[in-house]
This record gives sequence, structure tokens and C-alpha cells, in this order.
Amino acid sequence: MGGAVYIDTCVIVSYVDEADPNHERALRLVEGLGGERFVSMLSLVELASVYSRAGGTLPLGRVLG
Repeated sequence: MGGAVYIDTCVIVSYVDEADPNHERALRLVEGLGGERFVSMLSLVELASVYSRAGGTLPLGRVLG
């Protein structure tokens, strides 16, 4: 793939959460993307909300890798 690719919140959650039913699919998808990847500020806010409701902290290093 050429150019930058936007990654949506649901893909990031599945990628980070090893217990997510779509984790393996998200791993293959994200790791198979060549080039630059990006997320929006809205996705970061959504991720913070998801993790705060779950009682966790947002693993930004893994998300932004």
C-alpha cells in the first residue's frame, strides 16, 4: 500500500487487546500495512475513554508504535 493509512479506534482496540476476538486479524492487518500509519485525535480520545471505563491505562507506546 502506498501513502499514509488511517487506523480506526476499533482496529486499535483489537490490536492492543490480546483477549479481543479480532486480535489476530488486527495484528495481521496492522503489521501488514507498509508505510506510514496514523490515528486521529478523536481516536485517541475514544481510546482514552475505552481504557478508562475498563479501569486500565492507555498503552500509547503500543498504539503509536
